[in-house]
Amino acid sequence: ERIEPGWNWLNITGPHKSGKTEFCVDLTKELKTFYFDFENGTVAYPGKFITIGSMAEFREKFAMASELAESETPDLVVLDPIDALEDMIVADYMKEQNIENLGEIPYGQGWADVRNKLQEVIQASMRLAASKLITITHVKLQILGEKRGNITFLDMNLTGKTKMFVQTKADGHCIFKRVKNDNGDSILAVDFDGTSTDEMSFAGSRFKKFHEVTTPQELKELIIKTTKGV
Repeated sequence: ERIEPGWNWLNITGPHKSGKTEFCVDLTKELKTFYFDFENGTVAYPGKFITIGSMAEFREKFAMASELAESETPDLVVLDPIDALEDMIVADYMKEQNIENLGEIPYGQGWADVRNKLQEVIQASMRLAASKLITITHVKLQILGEKRGNITFLDMNLTGKTKMFVQTKADGHCIFKRVKNDNGDSILAVDFDGTSTDEMSFAGSRFKKFHEVTTPQELKELIIKTTKGV
């Protein structure tokens, strides 16, 4: 059940190398975390991370994590990034269906099946961590090449209805971005108001305390406090 007025699922979006993985790795120092890494982004960091190269490997390692969680319940699960997870699900599904692209399945059913499989992973991950989950998504590379204004949640590197699922179901949406401080130095900032006029049905983060956060340190402290209940 959803715990109000807290949060269960936070999604962090941002360009490659903007600090998303580093931030989540830092949380593992304070919170017992099952960290699923789908693109080997944690290789440079010390610690215990669950690297995943395929859906077959994910199913095996997730089953092992689920068994471990019965005696050592984690505070948090991280899925980094879910756009790479979606790609793995697509590859696994096409192999299973013996097809070369999802368009071979009529009426968009292929994409619906992929979306449902991703939803199942997210829901299972929240149960694994007593309903505390952080997902990471990248910004589409072509968006970074074309964009001249602010990045918004519409720019997540996910397919249409999967993106809508994340937007509507996650309790918090955060954009990591680099900004210039008063000295002209590039620093990491967090933005919980990454909306645009195109997003007619998007209400933003349900957990209102997220909107008070402006720095990674503030976000880290809020996550730890709300997860540990202190």
